Amino acid sequence: MNPDIVPFDLHRMFIGEVPPLFLAEIVVRTLIIYAYALSIIRILSKRGMPELTPLEYLLIVAMGSAAGDPMFHTDVPLLYGMIVLTLLIVMRRGIIYITQRVEPLEHLVEAPPVMIVDHGRILRDVLRHEEIEMGSLLAELRHNGVRHLSEVEFAYLEPDGKVSVFRYDDPPELAETIIPHHDDYCGEQTA
Repeated sequence: MNPDIVPFDLHRMFIGEVPPLFLAEIVVRTLIIYAYALSIIRILSKRGMPELTPLEYLLIVAMGSAAGDPMFHTDVPLLYGMIVLTLLIVMRRGIIYITQRVEPLEHLVEAPPVMIVDHGRILRDVLRHEEIEMGSLLAELRHNGVRHLSEVEFAYLEPDGKVSVFRYDDPPELAETIIPHHDDYCGEQTA
């Protein structure tokens, strides 16, 4: 510990040793990092963050960092972390407010659902683009009660990483099952 640091010095704890204009710089830094981090997270696969939208994921990471730094670094006053945390919440609410009123912006912030099964046919190019393994998709379909791909009219990868399945009202002729055979997992040969 630095011998010049006076424990429980409230001015140092909340303000630090910087000019007041630095607080405005914190606002600008937060906006820049938030926008950059959101763009990076949007590039990531939806399946990498199951049940979280990119904004929710980013908010959790940013809040953890903003809360953590003032706790451990004596040169990061508490007020800086408090400003960043407050800004993150205000920005999140502002983004929700704006995207509910301007639909094209919603698709910039939140990825739209992506069709991954079309009339019983798996769209393999889309799976590659979204970085989804075939086994993961088949498992998701089974979780949705699908036994045969021909039952599925459409399936979509949602922004939270889940798969929505829309079945035919009257499914066409059943094709090959997607249920794994017991023998496939026991190393036995079927006759």
